[in-house]
Amino acid sequence: MGKYKYLLFDLDDTLLDFKKAEKCGVTETFKKLGIASSDRTVELYSAINLSCWKRYERGEISKDDIYKNRVIMLSEQLGVAIDVEEFSNKYFSSLSMQGHTLPFAFTLLNALSQKGYKLAAATNGARSVQTGRLVASGIAGFFKSGIFISEQIGLKKPDAEFFDYILNTLGVQNKNEVLVIGDSLSSDIRGAVNARLDSCFVNLKGEALPDNCKPTYVAGCLEDVISVCGL
Repeated sequence: MGKYKYLLFDLDDTLLDFKKAEKCGVTETFKKLGIASSDRTVELYSAINLSCWKRYERGEISKDDIYKNRVIMLSEQLGVAIDVEEFSNKYFSSLSMQGHTLPFAFTLLNALSQKGYKLAAATNGARSVQTGRLVASGIAGFFKSGIFISEQIGLKKPDAEFFDYILNTLGVQNKNEVLVIGDSLSSDIRGAVNARLDSCFVNLKGEALPDNCKPTYVAGCLEDVISVCGL
């Protein structure tokens, strides 16, 4: 084991394949609603959803606003009447069963677990959805130190309080033993900076790093996390 003892993993697009899950969820939801969908529909929803989540991260809107606004905006842009509650219920139900993982995710978690690292999940997703997807993915059992979901604990990334809550729950005495691992500069890395924790940016898209939000490490793929952790 390297210098770190506690590893706080983001889920979506770090370990779980959210793009694939989202596509399946949106397509299935539109089918149940009897509304024609296409790749364009999925892409439109994805863009709207991402913009809403970014506003949530910045503290501009609430979690409930995300769920409501994204459906209203989608309905307006498609020119199709969509009931917010009906869409949300069907979408959450479908999404919660999508357990697709990214390549090497299981191998990575297994290797780290075998080496004695204390693994925890730290996500901004909805409780029912993230819990269901973790179970469906088969990786839930690796997070023996806890699964921390913003909707459940009432705190969110990138706020320092989100990470402080996790550290207090885990009984962490030394922040230098903690590493935050995630794919989002605005959520995971900014949150780690705010909480004064080391971070590993899983940069699968080759994003440029802003001057005001530097991760401690950059991993070009999940395999690189192995060396970051000192294995």
